[in-house]
Amino acid sequence: MLKLKETKGITLVALVITIIVLIILAGISITILLDENGLIDKAKSGTNSYKDEAAKEQNMLDDINSFINRQTDTSSSDDGNQNSTPITTQVIINAGSLTTENYGQYIDLGTNILTKNIELADGTTPNADWRIFKKDTDGVWLILADYMPNSAFDVTTVGLDVSANPVYGVTTTSERGVMINGLNNNNWVNLISGSDVDGISGIQVKGAPDIEQWVSSWKDKGYTNLNIRSVYMQNYNDEWSTTITYGYYIYKDNESNTTVFTNVSDDTLGYANTLYFPHNTEIDGCSNYRIASPSACGRQDVLYVGKLGRIGNANRTLDTCGVRPIVFIPSSVNLNATSSIWTIAK
Repeated sequence: MLKLKETKGITLVALVITIIVLIILAGISITILLDENGLIDKAKSGTNSYKDEAAKEQNMLDDINSFINRQTDTSSSDDGNQNSTPITTQVIINAGSLTTENYGQYIDLGTNILTKNIELADGTTPNADWRIFKKDTDGVWLILADYMPNSAFDVTTVGLDVSANPVYGVTTTSERGVMINGLNNNNWVNLISGSDVDGISGIQVKGAPDIEQWVSSWKDKGYTNLNIRSVYMQNYNDEWSTTITYGYYIYKDNESNTTVFTNVSDDTLGYANTLYFPHNTEIDGCSNYRIASPSACGRQDVLYVGKLGRIGNANRTLDTCGVRPIVFIPSSVNLNATSSIWTIAK
């Protein structure tokens, strides 16, 4: 009897089922890969997160490195502490292009005021009379690097007196209005007479910064927040205060708005910045410098900044208070930087 040969293989039904299963598995795999929260999306998200964290870490390392460099950079001739950025290359810019990063850098105007060259609190000695202090909308304000010797200015021109302190003390025997007006006018221009800025239009010179300028510069650097409150002193409008009938309170966020004086020495970085506190000890009888704003704490008081970190009221006759004049340089003036000191570009 003839036998048929047996043939082995898969049936059409099995083949169809296999194909269907493969299609289902492929669909699941594609979904896992390409879905909104799929593997590829998660991989991209993980990559972006890694890049973000890496960038943050690098920024942190750069900040630390920059801080260490400024702390250890004693070879440069900037302020020698962590609060100004050294100038490393020669540049020529206009004064209006300066930023808060330039605060504290020295600028030579061709004057010769700091004849004593006393070492500052951070161990450095000023290598020029002026330092960049406060950026303004139309230019930049400079401040004298240290207390100004009485011998450097004509007291009769500015209407003030020098007292028993023969080196620095600036006082007035009249009402405090005379002190404020004497500091806050342009009669100090003789300080830069014959200097590199002589004849430049728009230059201003005053005997001291006012409290708004000082606090604004301080806050620009990110130091402890200070608040200013102006008060009309009606009861003080007498024979002693006929021209200035208001005063200022200066206080921190956690202090009363009638604080007699505030103290910022607990702000380690700010107090260590010699742009604001040149000395933390008495220098030839001088412990403070005056601010061209009246205090609200006393009818004869003018604001001052003290060696111990205090900002508050000092009597107009206090002879331990010196002055640090300020100079305004218009935006149009070009500045030249070589090494670490600015000059007026000719």
